[in-house]
Amino acid sequence: MYALRTGDFDVKVRVTSLGATDPSAKAGLMARASLSASSPTLHLDVMAPPPMRSTTEAMMRPTSGASTVGWGWAGTPYNAGLLPTEWPNVWLRFTRTGNVFRGYASRDAIDWTQYAETSQTFPSTLYVGLASTAHNNATQTTARLRDYGPYEGALVEAMDTSGLAWSSRATIPGLPRPPSRTTAATLHKAERSTTRVRPRSKRP
Repeated sequence: MYALRTGDFDVKVRVTSLGATDPSAKAGLMARASLSASSPTLHLDVMAPPPMRSTTEAMMRPTSGASTVGWGWAGTPYNAGLLPTEWPNVWLRFTRTGNVFRGYASRDAIDWTQYAETSQTFPSTLYVGLASTAHNNATQTTARLRDYGPYEGALVEAMDTSGLAWSSRATIPGLPRPPSRTTAATLHKAERSTTRVRPRSKRP
């Protein structure tokens, strides 16, 4: 699931579950210059819960065909900005301001901890959306993500909040895939309920 975005953006998502197919299985947000497997990319993700790594991560491919490297805070393992997570309340937030990209994590979508920042000369228009990988070519993982969209301040639970069940067998970690091809996405719309109060009849 992805869309083209031009200019600055500020998006968030909640990862509620992730199959433990590998210690490095992950799911989250990605921005990329193209849909080519070797495209420059930036991604923010969370790795599967215990006994797996259960941390956030920020990785990027700065130029086409380059190796992926961390873009989290320096001094963390492989500079990936690893933070412990609290499943199932794992929120990720991804922002772009000009050529500056930032990554944040939260347990409630209100209080955010920044764990990544980088300046990269990427195209003004990027593919931005959800991504997941089993990190194991012999199997699939299922990631469940919900509340994806623009970050608009303090979280307000909307009645039409949706969830996505996302299944992938990825050979390139984090490569996004449109649901019509290699992912199965099911949209669950919250039911709306309305209570109507009937006016009292007037007594004669």
